[in-house]
Amino acid sequence: ALGSCVKTLNPLNFKGLSKLRDLNLQNNQITTINSADFQYLGSLVFLQLSENNFSRISNDAFDPLVNLEALYLWGNHFKTINFQINSLTNLRTLSLSKNEIMDIPVDFLKHNKKLTVLDLDNNKIRSIPNTTFDGLDDLNFVDLKDNQCVNATFNKDNIHEMREFLKIHCP
Repeated sequence: ALGSCVKTLNPLNFKGLSKLRDLNLQNNQITTINSADFQYLGSLVFLQLSENNFSRISNDAFDPLVNLEALYLWGNHFKTINFQINSLTNLRTLSLSKNEIMDIPVDFLKHNKKLTVLDLDNNKIRSIPNTTFDGLDDLNFVDLKDNQCVNATFNKDNIHEMREFLKIHCP
């Protein structure tokens, strides 16, 4: 981990690291992720990007990371989710906690069928589209504590009740 010294990403810094599986860039000063920044990291399985201060993540920034299983983006002050994770079909863990997210985009998780853990606690979520969790049959933990419309955690024992709960509390 390179704490506090990385300000920008340059894809050329990752050239020759095509077999790299884990990358921890937590607690740096990165503000932007561009389209090509991860182009040489197709084998990446774990990506830790928490505690930066992103002002912009390119819509297709994560597209090259087809093998990614864990993506951590907590503590980045996001107000909106303006990037796609459609190409992350192997994603199992997604953490977006401790941001300022107000809304979950429709179809945001549509292609993440292997997702098992979703961490959205400590945001400002006002509503969650009814279809958000459709097709996510492996999902067994969702943390929605400390949000505007919901303050709850769901695990494999009560996750089947989550959809009804969200229809009432986060329409």
